[in-house]
Amino acid sequence: MTEEQPILIRAALHMRLLNVRSPYHALSAEYLEDTLICLAATDQAYLDRDAQTAENPDFVQAMDTLQAEMAGLEQQLAAVDPDAEPQAYRQIRERLESDRLRYEQRAASDDRYVISPQDLALYRPYGSSLFFQPPGIFDPSPPMVRT
Repeated sequence: MTEEQPILIRAALHMRLLNVRSPYHALSAEYLEDTLICLAATDQAYLDRDAQTAENPDFVQAMDTLQAEMAGLEQQLAAVDPDAEPQAYRQIRERLESDRLRYEQRAASDDRYVISPQDLALYRPYGSSLFFQPPGIFDPSPPMVRT
């Protein structure tokens, strides 16, 4: 790869290596299978020639949690008398404003997608010229089931 080539999509490569001379072949194979099965959905391979936008499965849950926290803070804020407890009122209000800002920033960020529409726009013109490894033990794209 060279500096002139476009970045098609953000990616990371994680390797798991085992020594072929190890006397623990069965244990090593079990270790590889266990680590591949336990990969997070966002760590798996998503791209192929007909790739689609993929939303981060954790994004909606994180946003819902943050929204629930904000609703709780709004209830707390409504229950506190600003004249009787100015410090508590100020702390709750500041925390609520901080959470709202975090919510807005996250909603506008690329955290929503594992593969964003912008990533796909860069990737699609090159997809037909790429080589795709057939699925196997070292390609965790399809879910692996140990028997």
